[in-house]
Amino acid sequence: MPAISPLRVVIVGGSVTGLTLANCFEKAGIDYVLLEKGTNIVYEGGASIGLMANGLRIMDQLDVFEAIRKTTEPLAVTYHRTPDGIPYGSSNYMHSLEERHGYPSLFFERQELLQILCNRISRESNVHTARKVVEIQTNELGVKVITAEGDVYEGDIVVGADGVNSAVRRCMWKDVEPKHPTLVKKESTGAWPALFSEYCCIFGISTVTESYDGFSPGVSNIVYDRDIALGAIIGINGKVFWFIFIKMDAKYYAPNIPRFTPADAEALAEKHKHRKISKDATFDDLWRTRSRCTIVALEEGVTGTWFNNRTVLVGDSAHKMTPNAGQGGNTAIESAALLTNLLYRARAEKHGAPFATEDFTKIFAGYQTRQKPRADTMFEASNLLTRLQTHETGPLGFLATYGLPILGKLSTAAIS
Repeated sequence: MPAISPLRVVIVGGSVTGLTLANCFEKAGIDYVLLEKGTNIVYEGGASIGLMANGLRIMDQLDVFEAIRKTTEPLAVTYHRTPDGIPYGSSNYMHSLEERHGYPSLFFERQELLQILCNRISRESNVHTARKVVEIQTNELGVKVITAEGDVYEGDIVVGADGVNSAVRRCMWKDVEPKHPTLVKKESTGAWPALFSEYCCIFGISTVTESYDGFSPGVSNIVYDRDIALGAIIGINGKVFWFIFIKMDAKYYAPNIPRFTPADAEALAEKHKHRKISKDATFDDLWRTRSRCTIVALEEGVTGTWFNNRTVLVGDSAHKMTPNAGQGGNTAIESAALLTNLLYRARAEKHGAPFATEDFTKIFAGYQTRQKPRADTMFEASNLLTRLQTHETGPLGFLATYGLPILGKLSTAAIS
């Protein structure tokens, strides 16, 4: 039996990205420890998530697709609606994707996905909650990840799966800054590709018992208007996953992106409660029946630097996009799978020899080279769809009003 090179990974972040990585590593036989700053690995934040073929094919390989499939009804039809809730077009695009790729498009509770991924982990002792990372020390022999609680975790590499406000990314930039101060300034403040935000979003989950137009399982409703868009995706058992996207008064750059409070959500909900989500349902009908909701600024950006020495970023810590296209989570899942494959192959090629820092630099460079163009594409598509749905410009408004119905008919014809 060939010798296996030792490899231990410290994953920071117990999000969808971190838990996907943990499951990938278990499949690949890669040792890991996962650190989550929250007190619960399965938390209620985030409300909902959409998984499409590119994410679900990986979930299938991790043996969790069937469990995910049972949580909801596949998306089948999307109704495009005017501000008064009247449909002016429809599309079976999601169904055509299933016909083409073999997997449905599923929208369900993010908490359910976290629980499903958590249930598949066999090395429960490797997962630690209430561990807030404050420092990362790197040398030629490995990494030490230090938490605010005083714990120290050692490994060969550290993976930042800790979201858009990544502590791992901050530690990485701190390490890079002495040698490349201009690069760090460009990445973290003020100029592209720095993180920015132009839209905020209130999103949540409601349980609706009344019968409304367009409120059937597997139906998605999108209401288009200038500087604002509403979405309602209908699941099973009366569950509705909803969004209201609102353009803010300015374009904000990190680190000055606004943070919102529940009071802000209440005020905006009151202001927009009259808005229609279908012919006979208003946003207030969803707001009154909500079981949870969150308000956030929608950060956007793909950082240009995904790694340094023995540190690498995955998911929202490297590429953050608006949720309109439903590709944030799917792209993160892709990145987790790619990084796992590259580490797995590199370990086999080492034939038992230990890894050096330059080995990881090569692996991480290959990971970024392959995945960044994909993340850029998904970012641009999400960015465009957000602005299309909110009629940000005249041409985009025209395309939303007249182009989408034509595309809807083409997608219907493709599967008929």
